[in-house]
Amino acid sequence: KKSTSTTTTTTTHSSKNEGKKISSSSSSNKKLSSSSTSHKKTSAKKKENEPSNSTTLPSSYSKKSPTSTTSSTAPKRKKTSTTITSTATTPKKRKSMSLPTSSASKKAKTGSLLPSSIKARPTVPSIDDDVPDITDSEYENVEALMVQFCRTPLLAEFSRPVALLHPELMPIYSKIVKHPIDLGRVCRSIRRRLYQNTRAIRLDMWRIFANCVKFQTDPRNRDSAVPSFVSIALHLRAYFNALWQEYMIPSDPPPPVSSASGSKNRLALIHANHSWEKREEARKARFIQLSTTILSAKCIGRAASAIQEFTDSGGKVDVLDEQRLFHDGEDDVETFVHLLQRLKTKLQEIASSNREYTMDELRRSMRDCILSEDLFE
Repeated sequence: KKSTSTTTTTTTHSSKNEGKKISSSSSSNKKLSSSSTSHKKTSAKKKENEPSNSTTLPSSYSKKSPTSTTSSTAPKRKKTSTTITSTATTPKKRKSMSLPTSSASKKAKTGSLLPSSIKARPTVPSIDDDVPDITDSEYENVEALMVQFCRTPLLAEFSRPVALLHPELMPIYSKIVKHPIDLGRVCRSIRRRLYQNTRAIRLDMWRIFANCVKFQTDPRNRDSAVPSFVSIALHLRAYFNALWQEYMIPSDPPPPVSSASGSKNRLALIHANHSWEKREEARKARFIQLSTTILSAKCIGRAASAIQEFTDSGGKVDVLDEQRLFHDGEDDVETFVHLLQRLKTKLQEIASSNREYTMDELRRSMRDCILSEDLFE
């Protein structure tokens, strides 16, 4: 009897719980149905507010944009956005700005007597410019220049071909350097008078130093590269350029450019005036650097012999000078020559006594000869 009573009580409890669950599920279903009905109502209201399909929608209207249902100003904003996108997709063609033409460009269009190289950079010669043939006097000065240049003690690696000095480097050297040349070959060509003009001599000398820099800085030559050769090559090139200015440019100033008749002569005079002015600037810079340098006895003796040659030639520094500075029968010339002779004897005495004599003192002594009061009496 007790067992049957317990079973009946459990069944009654379970039935009660099931009834509660069923009631809760029914209430939740009612809530869902109410929410669905409210959603249907709101959607119907939205459809009523939306324009009908018969009306044509504007191009800027989009259903995804929330602003279309809130305010009437939304289409205006979308119009601005569409105009922006249209300008971004189809850019307007920019008008080509025409700069005002100057008088120089007008002259260039109409044509002028000067070639294009003078208009661009008149002082820098190009490789296409005509160069006159080398003369015998220029060959003499080139030989004197090379004698002075070959006295430097840093030319051992440049005097002969690399194939003779370092044959083990030829497999990689031939890949890097396409136009090998050495100093001995240039000197032989000068002695045999094989060069047609002075520009060819300068190009061959510059190629010697350029080949050295190219070979020592190439990444394929990392194992056998010697960085000190780069500084040596640059120093030798600067020294050669300084000697070229002193030996191959005449001491007489070139005539003015206005005296030229044709365009080629005008271009040659422009280059000559520029090189002459450049040498004067280099001399001033060199005097500033060497003003406190003490001259050796040999250098002082060479200065005395140069003064003697200058007076004997009538005021010519070398064979490139065409005009004589001194003429017989002039009192001022005789006074100036006498002052130079006195300076020569003074330099010879200083060289024999081994007394210290600086570059600045030599320059002042030369200036005293030119600006002496005896010349202006």
